[in-house]
Amino acid sequence: MRNRAADGLRGIACLMVALSHFVHAFWPALMEGGDLIKEEGVQRMTVIEQILSSPPSTIFFNGHFAVLIFFVLSGFVLSMPAIGGEHVSIRSRAWGRYFRLNIPIAVASLITWLILTGGLNWNHEAATISSSDWFGEYFQRDVSILTLFKASLYTGLMGSTVLIPPVWSLRVEFLGSLLLLATLALSPSKKANPLALAICSLGIVIFKPNDFIFLLCFFAGAALNYIAVPAFAGASCAVIAFVFGAYRSSNGLYFWVPSFPEANTSYNAIGAAFLVAAVCKSGTGKALLESTVPQFLGRISYSLYLLHFIVLCSVASYVIVLFGVEPFGLTLSLVVYLFVAITASAVFTDYVDTFAIKFGHKFSGAIGLPPKVESN
Repeated sequence: MRNRAADGLRGIACLMVALSHFVHAFWPALMEGGDLIKEEGVQRMTVIEQILSSPPSTIFFNGHFAVLIFFVLSGFVLSMPAIGGEHVSIRSRAWGRYFRLNIPIAVASLITWLILTGGLNWNHEAATISSSDWFGEYFQRDVSILTLFKASLYTGLMGSTVLIPPVWSLRVEFLGSLLLLATLALSPSKKANPLALAICSLGIVIFKPNDFIFLLCFFAGAALNYIAVPAFAGASCAVIAFVFGAYRSSNGLYFWVPSFPEANTSYNAIGAAFLVAAVCKSGTGKALLESTVPQFLGRISYSLYLLHFIVLCSVASYVIVLFGVEPFGLTLSLVVYLFVAITASAVFTDYVDTFAIKFGHKFSGAIGLPPKVESN
């Protein structure tokens, strides 16, 4: 039942997150709509900034859109066994979810703590050079062993960003996946699954918790399992996905859509749902996403998500401190950043992430549930 195109899409989305944080940290003008940042002694590529900071270019480093893709993909993949009425598999995934997600968080938290304790993070100095107030806010104070212990045990999974800033989304991932799995597990039959998804989605909209749009992404992904998307409609879905995935409320190109407080998240969520529909249901881009590089990125995606930020704060920032944010410094920092982050993530996947998946399966088996192959 594994969907390899979904794996490839997850890998590309994770790379988008990594690029988004790099741009936030070292080229913040792109996040400001292309406004020129005046820095002493630094020549900015104003024309390039204006092009890259406008849709559709923004989609390549729109980390928020990428995270929403994760949520829709999780809903789609986790609910696939429900199509065949395999509710035992649904329960198995729910029981093993904590270990699958939290073991890598614990190890990544330890790695981050060791780097910070050793004084090997240079993000404050790099933030001063790049004028990124956002980047300079991280790791302002020492992290105690008690905080490390709590992050490794439960606060990391609950979204504490003290050691691993990107884990804010894992709280949504954990709670959203459990809510979805519970909805499917309690559904009386596979024929009733769509109705159960609709009822729970309506409840989310009515009660409107803080993360309600994120939670709806899981149910949108699950609903795609019950919707047929013909191949000829895939290209249209992809176009819609890119239009809404690149959405920025501050950009005049989107004058034709209503603006409201949750517009960025809402329109990006629509784009994420249409993109998953195009890729996973109609096969759009299947050959590309099932090729070697996307598949490799998909395999290491969870590890890359957990490790890339500390690599950004250490080796990538050190390159910026040495060479600045002129084109040469930015390019060299980006190359070093991606090389170190991807290499470390490959090792982390082999020795930590794979163990976490197997341990989650064994735990499910220990309580009498047959283990199932699980995606990220």
